[in-house]
Amino acid sequence: MRCGTFLCGECTELLGEATYCASCMAFVGKHGAPSLFLKLALGLEVIALASIPLALLPPLQVFSLLRIIPVLSPVLSVLAAGLGFGAVLYERRRLGRAGLQPSASRWLRWVHAGAWLHLGYVLLQAYLVVKSVRDYYDPARRP
Repeated sequence: MRCGTFLCGECTELLGEATYCASCMAFVGKHGAPSLFLKLALGLEVIALASIPLALLPPLQVFSLLRIIPVLSPVLSVLAAGLGFGAVLYERRRLGRAGLQPSASRWLRWVHAGAWLHLGYVLLQAYLVVKSVRDYYDPARRP
């Protein structure tokens, strides 16, 4: 499937519906092809990551469409973190059932790191909201 080597029935190794030779099976076993779910999670993480700087730049909010970005950015980050952690768990189970090594997958590491990044951003946003509400209602800070 990967290298184009002709195989006999004895040297053919099956993974799902794909056939591999021994060397290609070792390569695929080490690196593992990512699932569509993992690719979608990484795509959402990239979009959510791109929305963070847009949410922090007030001059860009002059257009009506860009005014929703400060609200949409934390929501996208929550979705990206949840989908990222879910995709990592799903992919580890999928690769484990197929007999592959999930720890060697670069896709898993990127999605997992992105999920943690978005979780940190969401927690920072929550802290800032709670702090601003607390400061607003603190009678010692009122003039």
